[in-house]
Amino acid sequence: MRGTAGHGGELSHDAKVLMEKLGELDEIFRAPLTLFYLEQLSYKEIAAVLDIPIGTVMSRLRRAKDQLRERMEQVSQPAIIPFTQEVRHG
Repeated sequence: MRGTAGHGGELSHDAKVLMEKLGELDEIFRAPLTLFYLEQLSYKEIAAVLDIPIGTVMSRLRRAKDQLRERMEQVSQPAIIPFTQEVRHG
């Protein structure tokens, strides 16, 4: 992954979290996403490797990106602390 290595070639915290969340995806979605972004294969090449139609590659990539985005948003959202509304007397 370009731009993810810190000093000494280590992955940044964000890259580690991203790779962890990528690993949580079902293989059916993880494979095309990995082939496209990490291996930089074209849709046509991914279709050949996975033996699926190009339309299916595109569909799985879209769904995989949506799932990964949702998982990353869950990580990046701060905890919500409920509060009670103060009654002001005035």
